Formats: sequence, C-alpha cells, structure tokens
Amino acid sequence: MRLIIEAHLVDEDRRTQRVEIASVERSLSTEALGLTLSEGKALWARAQTFLVTKQCNSIAFAHATCEGCGARLKLKGWHTREIRTVFRSGHCP
Repeated sequence: MRLIIEAHLVDEDRRTQRVEIASVERSLSTEALGLTLSEGKALWARAQTFLVTKQCNSIAFAHATCEGCGARLKLKGWHTREIRTVFRSGHCP
C-alpha cells in the first residue's frame, strides 16, 4: 500500500501548483499502522518549507513595484533570511 500526500497551492490568479509532500509505503500488516513520529515531523517540515518559500516569493514579487508609479524597483542584492515559525525555522529567499 502506498500513501501519497500532496499540497496544492492556488495563487491569486487561480493557477494551481502541486507538489508531493510525502510518500509512505506500508505492507498489509498491523506492524506499522499510521505514521511514525519521525515521519509525521518530516511531513510537517516539508509542508512548512514549501508554504513559507511560496509565501516569501509571493510577498517579494508583490512588493517589487513602486506604489506611486508602478515602475519595477531595482534590486540591490538577494539575501536569505531565517524565518522562525511555530513548527520550525526556515529560510526565506
């Protein structure tokens, strides 16, 4: 038996991006029911990383133009920042 967990991100333009968050293989026995603690933590970590990255990219893109004239702002550099969330810390590109 194989369980595939996917995330579907729908942006403001209603475009959908699908990403596989986890894939769990199980035999048909009662030895390993459900997710282990480490599998559950890894699942949430991947989901959180995906969501935080997409949010940061969307925020950066939304604020990349001048509010007054609409011109594209010049980029002086690109740095990552560490973002701490309830579930884990991650990096925002």
